[in-house]
Amino acid sequence: GVNRMKVEVHFLGQPEILIDHVRLTITQKKIEAMLLYILFNGTCTRDELVAIFWCDCDEEGARGNLRNSLYKIRNLIGKYFLLTGGRSYISLNPEVEIFRDTDLFIMENSEQRLLELNRFCFLDKYYLKNCPGFEEWVCSMQNTYERLLRERLLPAMRGSFKKGDHVITTYAEHNSVLRPLYQLEKANIITLSITSPTVEGIKKNLQKNTKMIIVTHSSNVTGEIYPIAEIGKLAHENGILMMSDTAQSAGNLLIDM
Repeated sequence: GVNRMKVEVHFLGQPEILIDHVRLTITQKKIEAMLLYILFNGTCTRDELVAIFWCDCDEEGARGNLRNSLYKIRNLIGKYFLLTGGRSYISLNPEVEIFRDTDLFIMENSEQRLLELNRFCFLDKYYLKNCPGFEEWVCSMQNTYERLLRERLLPAMRGSFKKGDHVITTYAEHNSVLRPLYQLEKANIITLSITSPTVEGIKKNLQKNTKMIIVTHSSNVTGEIYPIAEIGKLAHENGILMMSDTAQSAGNLLIDM
């Protein structure tokens, strides 16, 4: 059965599925992608899954692949994890307790927890060959959560500053970080300095009213690693808050808080 089964799904950044706090490993990426799709949506039709994941197969072959994939998921997690509505629908068993990190965007009073997230991009760099429907869905969700991030984090960030505070950030930041800062600057709540992601660049822009330093750990374009430990030490020595976007590095590099 599935009594008291707890499932935690991380869609932001690199995906991760935890069953009763144990990470689930799926070697076949298409099966993992389909499971992520079902976990996000809750209920799907067989036609929908066939169209998204096996658009390059004939109908009989595609439906055979779907049956085989569902069989493997049930063997991996449990036969009651997924329910079927006749021959049309597939849904999560309602007895399964599921938490999605994306739920934070629709939960009340979750701004502080959103600020504590270190990954924001939906299924970041998660690609699936020959599945344009899946790629379109991922791209759509990325745009949706970038917009939600701005809508939810802007008020939260606004609450972190008082009028006249100075913020230092870098030209290497992702748009999901820069856009809320631009809006705070436009609203005359903060003054903003944008510099290079180096200790020297940050040091040159320090002011008496600098409240926060925001710097990414690594570039999402070049992969370059930036010296956040040294920048963090500089911030600490000057009594300045520091925020770092580790969406590209968390899980790939050792991070010692």
